Amino acid sequence: MTAAVQTLQADVSASLRHLAVVRYDAFGDMGGHLSWSMALLDDSGDGVVLTSIHGRSDSRTYAKNVSGWTASQPLSPEEEEAIGFARAE
Repeated sequence: MTAAVQTLQADVSASLRHLAVVRYDAFGDMGGHLSWSMALLDDSGDGVVLTSIHGRSDSRTYAKNVSGWTASQPLSPEEEEAIGFARAE
């Protein structure tokens, strides 16, 4: 029984349990908080942060890998905020 519980604990810690979304206006002339950044992380802080920037004529989506609560690519303030909120859960 102890081995089964330890296996389940390892599985749970590797699942994407730390989630957070930050909505915002990426451009001063846009309203409605249509842009967003979302962090999807496991207990070790490994996962991804996704960002969608909504503009008047187009939307762009970005994905950045996260390892140990930090990313190898530069993060926007909103992406850092999403990771911080996910970590606090």
